[in-house]
Amino acid sequence: MVVGGGAEYRLLVSVLRWELTDVEWARVDEALRAAVSASRDGDAGRRARALTALALCAPQRVQRSLSPQLGAPARTTPARPTRDLVNKLIHSVAPADDSSPDGRSSGS
Repeated sequence: MVVGGGAEYRLLVSVLRWELTDVEWARVDEALRAAVSASRDGDAGRRARALTALALCAPQRVQRSLSPQLGAPARTTPARPTRDLVNKLIHSVAPADDSSPDGRSSGS
């Protein structure tokens, strides 16, 4: 279970580096939409469940075959809509310092 702002923040930032299939990204998007909705509604329990579902989508959690197969689905980085959902959630748990997830300062 994902608990606390720091763990949530690390999970969300890591999503931006994941490489998954389209089917796997659909599951990620579903979990992200549920987390955004729960955040908007102020439902901490539902948000925690959605973020736990998201954590279970992580590439190291997704079971892979031992040998790659020809014709296996391509793995891609997150599409713009997925990144937008992640960014909405990151802004709700971002550390107090003025850094973006990639470490660059967002100040002037």
